[in-house]
Amino acid sequence: MSLAFGSFCADLGLPLRSAYSWCAINRERMQAIFTVWDNEIDHDNNDYEFWNDEVDNLRLAVPDRRKTKNLEEMRQVLLEALENGYQTLGILCTPRYPLTSPRSRQSYIENELLVIQLRRTPVGISGRFQGRVDTDSIRHTGSVAQTMGRSAIDDIGSNELGNDDPEYKRRMAGSYVRDSKVRKKVLKRAKGRCEYCGQAGFVKRDGTPYLETHHVISLSEQGPDKPHNVIALCANDHRQAHFGENWEARQAEFIEKLNKYRMDN
Repeated sequence: MSLAFGSFCADLGLPLRSAYSWCAINRERMQAIFTVWDNEIDHDNNDYEFWNDEVDNLRLAVPDRRKTKNLEEMRQVLLEALENGYQTLGILCTPRYPLTSPRSRQSYIENELLVIQLRRTPVGISGRFQGRVDTDSIRHTGSVAQTMGRSAIDDIGSNELGNDDPEYKRRMAGSYVRDSKVRKKVLKRAKGRCEYCGQAGFVKRDGTPYLETHHVISLSEQGPDKPHNVIALCANDHRQAHFGENWEARQAEFIEKLNKYRMDN
């Protein structure tokens, strides 16, 4: 039977300050632990943005204590962990409602923790995933030493673009190994415009257009990780593809567009 999230953290020796906290710290062990939302992981770079100065400082300015207390605590713990070189762990969580704030947990992975290297970036604080560790090891030894599993990065040792049958692996919990070359090829094909509505993606800080890639037939349904099954979408159309009431009609349109791309090329 699954433990309540707060009891799970306490059992690891990292008790939450409150039932709704997103992080915890054990100063004696020089260790910190953070919630990692699975829908916000940058799988291409094996990276996770914990803090964005521009976005999160604005969120802190909201006059709603309920919405800001977790952010305030997370900023304090992030800074303390960075300044003191604490071992940093992550609990992979699925949010109940991904687009709402504050978020609540729908579920979390109990048997593995992520090992994270915190680092400052020009825009805030990010974490690079270094590997994984069994929860029992932390519970019994209080340290990741001698217990860390293989790297969180699963390299695909092949020159061929994509994969007709993507392998399912427990990489930072359950996810399918994607070929980053497929994403790059699809974004290049899109030329900065949503392949559904035709709108240009907004310009990112590095000067490139922002688009998201979407597997039309999902990998969990045995869809191939190939360019003819991946479409570049603006953020709005991508959310519609997953959560919109007309998702089936959109999917049929995606397939039609991709079939045309395939025939033309």
